Amino acid sequence: VLQEDNDPEYRNRLCTEWKTRNGIRVLDWLFQSPDGNLIENVWSIMKYKLREKCILSLKALVWRVREI
Repeated sequence: VLQEDNDPEYRNRLCTEWKTRNGIRVLDWLFQSPDGNLIENVWSIMKYKLREKCILSLKALVWRVREI
């Protein structure tokens, strides 16, 4: 599932046909809705949780992200 913003370029015939051929479903969502962009809420929670602990390496970061 793909979530796009409301740029008209994403809805042109070429893009629409390519997504259909490749089996990509597009998630329709409300324009400028404060709750419409769910990934922003997820990132906010992730950032909050990541700041709870001191992370000193990439390995520790990957482990913490998987833990969350």
